[in-house]
Amino acid sequence: YSDLSESNIINTTFENAQFYWANLANMSIELTVKKSYGVKDNVQNIFKNAEILFTNLKGLTITKVKDSNYKYNKNDNSSNKSDKQKNDLLLASILSKAKSLYGSQLDDNIINLLRSEHPQRFEELNSMSEITSYKNNNMSYENENDSKKNNY
Repeated sequence: YSDLSESNIINTTFENAQFYWANLANMSIELTVKKSYGVKDNVQNIFKNAEILFTNLKGLTITKVKDSNYKYNKNDNSSNKSDKQKNDLLLASILSKAKSLYGSQLDDNIINLLRSEHPQRFEELNSMSEITSYKNNNMSYENENDSKKNNY
């Protein structure tokens, strides 16, 4: 269990992390956009393969901050959308890379974006089958080892 609620995290990834019964409510992740690479390269691995089970993610936000070397592109077509909409789309994309979101609480707008932008992945993220099969395989392996010990 971890409580990172109300935290402000800067340029951090939780790749392959495990959050069980954690509280990440109102946590803010700030990302520095560097001149040498785009935002997508910078953020897509934040929750890659993370197991997020029964965790409060309500109010989780992603904010992009430009460093002093970043040059703003005036021809950016995405400027038509509000920063909040762009950040919510980005957050949904980031969360779609997690291994699981089973039993976790998300804001309704993020759930709707996951459902509309990543429909197949949304179903997989909320399914317990991948996790239980992984754990069952490990348990059966451990049980085989235990029975071998008893034979000696």
